Amino acid sequence: MLIRTFTAEDMPAALQKVKQTLGPDALILSTRTLRKKGLGMLAKPLIEVTAAIESPAMMNPDKVSIEGAKVPEKKKAVAAYRAVEESEQDRIERRSQPAIGPLETELSPLREVVAGHSVDHLRRELEELKSMVQKLAETRDQASASITPIAMIPREETSVRTQFSSIAELLKVCGIDREAAETIARFADSRMSADQRRDPKLQRQFLRETIADLVQVSAPLWGVEGQGQRRVALIGPTGVGKTTTIAKLAASAVAAGSRVALVTIDTFRIAAVEQLKIYGEIMNLPVEVIFRPDQLTQAIENHRDKDLILIDTAGRSPRDKGRIDELAEFIGNDSGIENWLVLAAHSREEQLQQVIENFSIVPIASLAFTKLDECDSWGALLNVPMRTALPLACLTNGQQVPEDLLLAQSQLVADWVLGNEPQAQKDAV
Repeated sequence: MLIRTFTAEDMPAALQKVKQTLGPDALILSTRTLRKKGLGMLAKPLIEVTAAIESPAMMNPDKVSIEGAKVPEKKKAVAAYRAVEESEQDRIERRSQPAIGPLETELSPLREVVAGHSVDHLRRELEELKSMVQKLAETRDQASASITPIAMIPREETSVRTQFSSIAELLKVCGIDREAAETIARFADSRMSADQRRDPKLQRQFLRETIADLVQVSAPLWGVEGQGQRRVALIGPTGVGKTTTIAKLAASAVAAGSRVALVTIDTFRIAAVEQLKIYGEIMNLPVEVIFRPDQLTQAIENHRDKDLILIDTAGRSPRDKGRIDELAEFIGNDSGIENWLVLAAHSREEQLQQVIENFSIVPIASLAFTKLDECDSWGALLNVPMRTALPLACLTNGQQVPEDLLLAQSQLVADWVLGNEPQAQKDAV
């Protein structure tokens, strides 16, 4: 790893030097404010940034220093560097591509949505998707018709179908934990009618409504008259999809007619700032880059005319208490900001519980689950909120912006928990 230190009159200029010298994949290790010697309090402060890059070959060739070497050695050094540069040029372009190329590809439909030219086309595609999902649900219902309550299974068949011999077992197969499954089963046993006991479809509908009653969801972000400005920060571990979820929320809000501003306090990686700026440019939204808590307060004041302010944060390891404490300085109890903890739905529930406990240093208002498309079962959507008494804010089931943003509505969550993909996936959060 190559580590360099840069100084400049302000942070944007320092970051520009980092980017020009080390490239867009540089990591910011530390920042501090310096004062010029000899001028005391009158000296204009300088910003010092320490940054690093994994491979020196990824640096800007114009910044490679070979001062003090003999002329032949300089020529050899330059020639060697140019050879490395040419041989790795494709790889360097590929490394920079995730911040620009795929974003342009996946967001190209978004340009049309924002411009208002493809709404009808998207609606037609949505109706086709609903039809496909409905057919899939009907197929699954036909398969589930063989799941008969224990009272209805002929004695000679019970040994063959014991895995579905009770409602509790069915719920456990869906990923609902044992205690919750048995509680729901006891409730169903005491409340179901005779028709519901005989008809598997009616029985499953009863379970859907029962689970929906247990699911708590947060208030919609837009479309509620007189609710005032909402300020939402997405927090969580690295790699759970916070920035992409920010883009999905922003795109859906814009399509619903809301005025939106984007803010990022994720200055740990230059590429993260660039990624959010690209989203902002595509959606024609303002993007604020924040380095200090007082700047966040000022940014909110600057955008007091907006309906929604979405705040992106750096991913933090759940075990890094110091970094989470730093996050709390920006979005703590007195900040007036709703913090949504973003969780990857395919993670083990023990890990999810640990993440929630460690991030509770920051006040958590709601939970957002991502990567539903990578799960085999979705019991965590019920188990985790019930354990923590936290509402669900939103769900995502893919990388497409904004199509793969799902609604945290109790009936739809119940569908996912029971293994039925929702038949309606697009409304307002």
